[in-house]
Amino acid sequence: MFTSDPDATPRRSGERLGEFVQVTFEVPAGVARRHAELVAEFALWSPLAMDRSRDGSHRVTVLLARGRRWRYQFVVDDGRRINDPRAGCYEHTPSWGDVSVINV
Repeated sequence: MFTSDPDATPRRSGERLGEFVQVTFEVPAGVARRHAELVAEFALWSPLAMDRSRDGSHRVTVLLARGRRWRYQFVVDDGRRINDPRAGCYEHTPSWGDVSVINV
């Protein structure tokens, strides 16, 4: 595991919902031209559709269990998997190589 900028993580809305917190994942504008999905262990690595914004970014907001760390990646356009360029942490996996990690 290695760490990049610790302040560059997916946004937490701050809204506390018991043991869960809302987190918005974003693929920055210009990274995906047409289509983006979030794949993550909290969704059993099944793709979650991301909405395209006017500025060209893609976003999805999910509820995550508090006090956990979750691995995730984005799938863009042609099925290519990419890591979150703003993730604060990455971890190596046997199946997918390095993946993004979020601590909630």
